[in-house]
Amino acid sequence: MLYRDEGLLSCPHCEEAVLSLQTVVWVNRRACRGCQGVWFDLEDLAELSQELRVKLALPCGEEQPQDAPRECPRCSKAMKVELVRHQLESVPIDICHDCGVWFDQEELEPFLSILMAAEDAARSPFERVNRPW
Repeated sequence: MLYRDEGLLSCPHCEEAVLSLQTVVWVNRRACRGCQGVWFDLEDLAELSQELRVKLALPCGEEQPQDAPRECPRCSKAMKVELVRHQLESVPIDICHDCGVWFDQEELEPFLSILMAAEDAARSPFERVNRPW
């Protein structure tokens, strides 16, 4: 396991709130108690995709225009907003291609659902039946 600087990270949404480190299903994430948003470092997001047995490639989706980009909590660069789609579902995510991904409160679950649906669509019917969940 890699250990990295665990300095305090500011919430890209609330800006003044500090993100608290949480470990869920052996995967680290940082959450804001104010807005309920969640930050995943790229390594942690890769671990989550392995745990869920889905492929994750960056960029995740089509880049969207934005008026006031949020700052990455790690490097302070402006994050891009990418629209992740599968069939009729879509969800915008804030992403720093160097550091990680920010999910607003209602974005993480739909994002994971889209990844799993896209993965299922690529599998044969036999493989879908044997999925562990």
